[in-house]
Amino acid sequence: MAIQGDVLLDPVFHELEEELGDEVPRAVVEAQRRFTKSGFYTIEDITDEGDFRTQLALRGLGNLKELNMRRKGMQLRMENVALPLIIVGLAQGFFEIGFGTSATDVEWQLYEDGSLEAEVTPRSQENEHTTENRLRV
Repeated sequence: MAIQGDVLLDPVFHELEEELGDEVPRAVVEAQRRFTKSGFYTIEDITDEGDFRTQLALRGLGNLKELNMRRKGMQLRMENVALPLIIVGLAQGFFEIGFGTSATDVEWQLYEDGSLEAEVTPRSQENEHTTENRLRV
């Protein structure tokens, strides 16, 4: 296993996105969502907001400012975020683990100041046949 930080991965993601288009961010988020759900993480990893904040900070992934998770959705706000696409996929995967679903949508906004806002919501019945995540830039 090799662990690469944001200094190496973010430029790769940006170059791939320029070359291949908007599908790259969605693919990165989807890959992390699947990895999160694969058994590497458990719901206990996110049940305590303070512990989750500490774990993100220790890994150099950013400063968790807000985390609200309930059945109707999950909202996440971070400052100084590293690897924002990975964080979005992680959040989506944790929500799905927590509520035993695989039908969710995710929206996110990355700001110039390095902050990230993400929202995961259960997919409504009418949208269950689409797997596309929404990207807000």
